[in-house]
Amino acid sequence: MKLYRTIILLSCSIPLIACAQTNSILKGQENFIGHWKAPHSEIVVDRNGTFKYSSAYQTENKTANTFEQSSSQSNISAPISQINNQKIQVGTGDFSTTFNVNKPPYQQNGAWHMTINSENYSK
Repeated sequence: MKLYRTIILLSCSIPLIACAQTNSILKGQENFIGHWKAPHSEIVVDRNGTFKYSSAYQTENKTANTFEQSSSQSNISAPISQINNQKIQVGTGDFSTTFNVNKPPYQQNGAWHMTINSENYSK
């Protein structure tokens, strides 16, 4: 009976362990993993190699005679195809985009920071 329980326990544990492992594309770049926030956008780099980006901007232009208000929103969720200290490329083929890494992840006063496409992120 104990052998049966051990086999059941092992067969349930192996898929969980496999899911928790870091995708090979991120080997050596583990500092990028996590939820990063900037004033108008967020980046999530998952251990499984998925990159998620969302941004929301709102602008207002006032003149003596007019008032204009506009907003834009972007959302990207795609697999990482390349990541290094210079760029993060997500997606494949015609459906890919590149994010420029101005400053790779670094620690300062106990918090992590990085600069992507000239925007400062922290986690």
